[in-house]
Amino acid sequence: MPLAPFAVEALRTTGRLQARDRVFWGEDYVNDGFACADASGRPPRPETYSTVFHRVAAKAGLRRVRLHDLRHTSVTLLLNAGIPVHVVASIHGHDPVITQRIYAHTQHADAVAAVATLDRILRRPPGPENRL
Repeated sequence: MPLAPFAVEALRTTGRLQARDRVFWGEDYVNDGFACADASGRPPRPETYSTVFHRVAAKAGLRRVRLHDLRHTSVTLLLNAGIPVHVVASIHGHDPVITQRIYAHTQHADAVAAVATLDRILRRPPGPENRL
């Protein structure tokens, strides 16, 4: 899967930090090759991600959301940007039907525009030039 440049840089930074940790911990460092590890090289407990996420979000003044909600947001942003659903689904590891049914969220402005389009269609006078 391709990574966004900010993700590549984050992984490079993590690698530099892990190299520093390996020196500090010496032979006690667990070098299992994890990209995400604590300072001793061990994989962090799953709740660590949520704890850190909530702390960083609060510090930034953002409202509290579940870490998983970012997945919904990324799908919605990509779909709203015009990325084809099969591409978005592939990136997120889903079937396109699942992506649209579970993760894609309709934006209010899009719903208003869709209803306005329907209104224009229904208000057209009858005639051969106005057939759908």
